[in-house]
Amino acid sequence: MTTTQIKYNKVLNVIQESNGFTSVLVKKVSELESIISNLECFAIALDNNKIKKTVKRIEALGFDVEVDETYGFEWESKLYCNI
Repeated sequence: MTTTQIKYNKVLNVIQESNGFTSVLVKKVSELESIISNLECFAIALDNNKIKKTVKRIEALGFDVEVDETYGFEWESKLYCNI
């Protein structure tokens, strides 16, 4: 099973754990769709100002999105996404 955590800042920091191995990728924000298109579920932490636009992009790919507004500081939230 692969666990994917994404931190959305000026770039995307992607951490994937699978079978005891961890890989870390740094990608452009414009590459979000290509990163998540092959996943079944993932979590993404981001600034509250980017939630609406990001949720629309993710839902357009067929994911169900839950927003956890209690995550972290008052200026950030976490999205849990499943197909």
